[in-house]
Amino acid sequence: MSHPLIGITGYIDRSRPVPYVALKRSYLAAIEKAGGIPVVLGPSATLRPSEILDRLDGVLFSGGGDLAPWYYGEEPRQGLGSYDLERDAWELALFCAAWDRKMPMLGICRGCQLMNAGLGGSLYQDIGREVPQALQHDPQVPPHELGHSIRTARMSLMERLFGTGSLRVNSFHHQAVHELGQGLIATAWAPDGIIEAFEPEDGRFALGVQFHPEGLFELHPVFLAPFAALIEAAADRR
Repeated sequence: MSHPLIGITGYIDRSRPVPYVALKRSYLAAIEKAGGIPVVLGPSATLRPSEILDRLDGVLFSGGGDLAPWYYGEEPRQGLGSYDLERDAWELALFCAAWDRKMPMLGICRGCQLMNAGLGGSLYQDIGREVPQALQHDPQVPPHELGHSIRTARMSLMERLFGTGSLRVNSFHHQAVHELGQGLIATAWAPDGIIEAFEPEDGRFALGVQFHPEGLFELHPVFLAPFAALIEAAADRR
């Protein structure tokens, strides 16, 4: 059987005279290590999401900047960072089309937040301002450094993937899931109550994680588990 094709959303790098579609190499490395073929996706003005998804077996929504708050029913507040309206609109359309197909998907950091907003959930625009006594969720350390601990729900996919009820993860975000979207259940939390993972109630593979396993799997192989699960679900669907 051929390796599943996994689309990974990139971002527009506008720091150059000509914009580039960019993506951290570690996302591609994780998909390749888990047995898939990564396909970098950039916002398209001509292709419909259905045309893209027809050629894929799964989708990985990657990390990046903030999501424009009107996509989850709010106005901009103090602490909101930069957002990219082109990326926001395109990725939300891609997510909704993939969700309707029950396509296997994994959302990491911003990708997790985007999935939640796409199902009607909301976000904390800035954890430090909106969550009293919050932990430090955005330390200035390398991506392979472990940070705070998380607790996983019993009998959840998260517990099965990592084989434990608690583990320590990295952390690079100032936004987070607030109210969960329709059909989602929280399955991991930081000690301050911030949701660190969710999965769907109906059992499909659509995992959202707030941490960055693509930055950890080379030094800590257990963090390849979400990517391996995505590849397995994509192969089963194929």
